[in-house]
Amino acid sequence: MQEGFIIAYEHLHQLHRPEAFAGWLKQIVLRQCYLYVRRAGRELPHRTEIEVLPSATADPAQITEHRDLQEQLRLAIAALPLHQRKAVQLFYYEGYAQQDIARVLGVPVGAVKKRLHDARKQLKGLLDY
Repeated sequence: MQEGFIIAYEHLHQLHRPEAFAGWLKQIVLRQCYLYVRRAGRELPHRTEIEVLPSATADPAQITEHRDLQEQLRLAIAALPLHQRKAVQLFYYEGYAQQDIARVLGVPVGAVKKRLHDARKQLKGLLDY
């Protein structure tokens, strides 16, 4: 990660749109992390394995139930239309604000809100909650 920050600092003059800084920096750092992992001959863990690790004190039934729910959610998100899936991933997984998502996707903020609302409604139906 440190190498990514150094590279970003050295190439800051190449950033033409200051509002894109967060995404630009993230891509540089991610690229450096992937290069490090590849050079070291390691394999990257699947994203969902990183995001939520069960507590060491949780019982096996809870861990299994949690993993099943994660898989159901992953499949349900994958079933969303592309425009909704992008909004969900940027908002919930990447932590982008709705205004930033609107800029990234090139749509009004209202469209992002509608996509997230529709996606939540559809996911609720798919997950039977």
